[in-house]
Amino acid sequence: MSASTPRVHIFNPEGHPSAVPSYSHVSVVQLSATSKLVSFAGQTYHPSEASASSETTPLAEQVRLALANVDTCMAAAGCTKKDIVSNRQYVVRMMELSEQEFDDRENEFLKWWKSTEGDSLPPPDTLIGVHSLARKDILYECEITCIVQT
Repeated sequence: MSASTPRVHIFNPEGHPSAVPSYSHVSVVQLSATSKLVSFAGQTYHPSEASASSETTPLAEQVRLALANVDTCMAAAGCTKKDIVSNRQYVVRMMELSEQEFDDRENEFLKWWKSTEGDSLPPPDTLIGVHSLARKDILYECEITCIVQT
């Protein structure tokens, strides 16, 4: 590896374990002396392993919890929402959602964004309907990409 090749630092924030041993939450690449690329993937809610309930956590609650995990990752990587350049949101069976469920997902995302960024526009995003995600109980997942000036 040459001296100019960026090094990749991959980690899981303390208190934010991965669902499986092969998974990591955060990737940081130092692009230059003053900027880094930070990516978070697979941010979902974390159901309690002790829960014996067969009830699926509602989509809006999953969105809220997944975005709280994004906050954990951002803090660990030294980012803020102002550093986000794009995000992808994956929703299971999106075309089968009721209008209320669809609106609730959007409202949870906007509430999260506005909690620190006020009325500024959120970064570009892509909303993707999928058949399934990593587990049957997961209905929502997001990926976030940031450029951080250091």
